[in-house]
Amino acid sequence: MKTKNISPHLAALAVMAILAFPAHLDGHAAERSQPEYSRSAFRHWVDADRDCQNTRHETLIAWSRVPVSFTNERECSVSTGSWDDPYTGQTYSSARRLDVDHVVPLAWAWSAGAWRWTPERRREFANDPANLLPVYLGANRSKGAKGPTEWMPPNAAFHCEYLLRFTRVLEAYSLPVEQALRTMEVATCDAWES
Repeated sequence: MKTKNISPHLAALAVMAILAFPAHLDGHAAERSQPEYSRSAFRHWVDADRDCQNTRHETLIAWSRVPVSFTNERECSVSTGSWDDPYTGQTYSSARRLDVDHVVPLAWAWSAGAWRWTPERRREFANDPANLLPVYLGANRSKGAKGPTEWMPPNAAFHCEYLLRFTRVLEAYSLPVEQALRTMEVATCDAWES
């Protein structure tokens, strides 16, 4: 097969076009430029409505089974309430014993493709109520940045809902859902329904 000679100018343009083409748009291109994860890339616990309650405290208010009390008269920070922790199956009354967990951890999302997002998209993800649950801080910290194939909540009764939540968040943000996760979801939820 004969090829035509390409001018150095056209060759340079072709190389520039290849380098400018985002790797994630070409399913065969290697990930060349994923920066190291930093939690600060996800602006979380924002006060979007400027009422002095950030996302963490608004989540605690929304999930408490009783009216909450606050740490001061401004009512910015939650002190007490009643939260059923789906990870442990326990009930907690002190906000200090709870973390607000990102069901899909920020670091996990970063590795799955969130590093390509705009800062605004990462902020939306980090503060999305669909991805937030108030849970016992010990359970959340044992989870860390692990996905369901590496960590599941101690409360087996919540496994199906946890997997469904995890995959729904991935789908909502166009992050890949691994086959192992789909298989786990089907097996867990089918077993629960039986």
